[in-house]
Amino acid sequence: MKTIEIEDFIHAVYPMHTYLLTSIDKNEKTNIITIDWLTVLSRNPPLVGVAVSPKRYTHKLITSSKEFIVNVPDISMVDETLACGTLSGKNVDKFEKLGLKKLPSKTLKTNIIGSCIAFVECKVIDFKKYGDHTFFVGSIQASYAKEGFLKEFKPILHVKGNIFTTISGKTIKAKSSRS
Repeated sequence: MKTIEIEDFIHAVYPMHTYLLTSIDKNEKTNIITIDWLTVLSRNPPLVGVAVSPKRYTHKLITSSKEFIVNVPDISMVDETLACGTLSGKNVDKFEKLGLKKLPSKTLKTNIIGSCIAFVECKVIDFKKYGDHTFFVGSIQASYAKEGFLKEFKPILHVKGNIFTTISGKTIKAKSSRS
């Protein structure tokens, strides 16, 4: 077998579902970052985890506010999703620059992105640095979606760089090996 570089391994686990994470600064200005590294940790209690680099402005915001919201965009928002991952909220109001609508969340100070299709509001209950990222554990305070979410949803799947895809709508039922 041939040794591969870590970047090759990372891209072997792609495509990954892409999300827009909102967080808030001390002046209650909401910022947006694009993330792929999100996972469900527990159903009971409901917990999610996100990995954010300390180099990112969002890292500072989540560390100080102890909250974040997972906003779920669909494929119609692919351009905005890419832009949110390439612009820094330290220098730009991404809502204003990209024409995104800021709406109040149900339980947190952080706003949601109105054009997204689903939302998960989280309070940070733990975080730890692992290598070049910090893993934030969020306790889900509220989760909700727009009407028709499950029927109409076409997720943004990040392939690499500025390449994205979505699901075809075709489903395949695997054969169970259970008796």
